[in-house]
Amino acid sequence: MIALCPQHHAQADGGLWTSAYLKDLKRNPYVDDVIRVQWPWQPESLVMKVGPSLVIRSGSPMRLDSRPVMHFEPVTIEPLGTRTVQFNSDVRDAEGRSWLRITQSWFDLRLDGTTDLVFTPQTKTFRATHSDTTFLTMRFEKMPAEHFRNWLQTFMSNPDIAVSAAQSAVAAGAVDCEGNISVVSFEGRFRSRYVEVVLNGPTMKFTSFVPGLEEQFEWHSWVVDSDDRVVLKLRNKAEFFSLG
Repeated sequence: MIALCPQHHAQADGGLWTSAYLKDLKRNPYVDDVIRVQWPWQPESLVMKVGPSLVIRSGSPMRLDSRPVMHFEPVTIEPLGTRTVQFNSDVRDAEGRSWLRITQSWFDLRLDGTTDLVFTPQTKTFRATHSDTTFLTMRFEKMPAEHFRNWLQTFMSNPDIAVSAAQSAVAAGAVDCEGNISVVSFEGRFRSRYVEVVLNGPTMKFTSFVPGLEEQFEWHSWVVDSDDRVVLKLRNKAEFFSLG
């Protein structure tokens, strides 16, 4: 756990937090404003694990009321002729109030209600926790393509889907110039007026509060992107949940 500092713009130098910034955090442990930093993960491409499923190419591990909990998409840096991934996010607390945002890879967190924020010096792990039990955890790693194929077998319930997922990731350009695949493992607890979703390791538990459709179940494995999504919506109304 680290302390938080209001409206501080940190510059990464070998890590998200500089030594001076960490000292400043310790001198100012009680704050109630906003923290803003540039999101540090900039892989060439990305695959995101969400429970037993994968989001490849681009998309979100989920959207609640059409808002992306965490969205990523490839972008090209024209002057350098290289590609990277851009992140956007709009996480609300259980009352629907804005809490955590990422806009074109700039990260903003309202400290009101935030009880914990963890961002390791190596910037491989992110965790933010709200007092209402909403939380978001992400772990970033790179793995060789062969390791990636074996890794899929550890959490995808159907071996055939795991094989297909590996092929889809490669076809989507997920392998970088060094032969690695960048992966973000996504976990958390999120609540909207219609649903609650709890992601923990290989499981994705879904609770519906839709009148007349109250139920609980666990999602099976899917491979999705921003074009081919799994969408839940009420007739003649906007979607209230989607995967991808």
